[in-house]
Amino acid sequence: MLVSHKHKFIFIANPKTATTAISKFLRTHDESIVANRFENETKKIKFNEHAFPTVIKQKLDDEYNNYTKFVFIRHPYEKVVSAYFFLKNGKPLTKGSVFKYTDSLRNFLTALLIYFNVLSTKIIPFKLWSLIRPIKKNKSYLLDSSETFIVNYIGLTERLDEDLKKIMQALHVELNNFEGVQKINTSSHKSHEDYFQSGLHKKIFDRIYAREIELYQIIKDRGSNFNFEGIKTTEMRLPN
Repeated sequence: MLVSHKHKFIFIANPKTATTAISKFLRTHDESIVANRFENETKKIKFNEHAFPTVIKQKLDDEYNNYTKFVFIRHPYEKVVSAYFFLKNGKPLTKGSVFKYTDSLRNFLTALLIYFNVLSTKIIPFKLWSLIRPIKKNKSYLLDSSETFIVNYIGLTERLDEDLKKIMQALHVELNNFEGVQKINTSSHKSHEDYFQSGLHKKIFDRIYAREIELYQIIKDRGSNFNFEGIKTTEMRLPN
């Protein structure tokens, strides 16, 4: 999560949607940005890096409406493939040994969980892993409990440069010589189509993530400069 007081926006970090690369890009264009906290004359609040917008809204109260919120999402196929190979390639272990996280029991247990996730992913085939290991859903970063959008702009990771540029224009953030976003924390793997060729596997996955797939398509058809905030998903159903 990033907050810009200068341009009055909040970037909500949805995991496995190029958030690290986007965050780095944003900070090079806005010196007022702060990460994972909100501070002004009346509030001083810390947030989790991947805080849900419902949590942010609850804690900021009226201030939430004074900022433009945007987030990126990724097709469930892409997201689950990226998450699987991020773990399988051992990326979370690059921060060092689990035994360095001894400053608190909570951090130590968190580190142990990371090790378990990495090791289990190395031995579980993708098809099985993708069906039994839930990924954080895009829905959690878009909607409140009444199925109403609580963010303004939504970009797609699959068209990252194009959508980020449009969102920055909507936010009146000046981009000089825009050359795109440098990818960070990329995982080595084939295209997601190669992992969803099995009819039965794809059918089960599509059933599990049916709502996510529908929501993705609704957003994709609207475009990244469409303001979603305050609209119920029931008003935006795909035609049968």
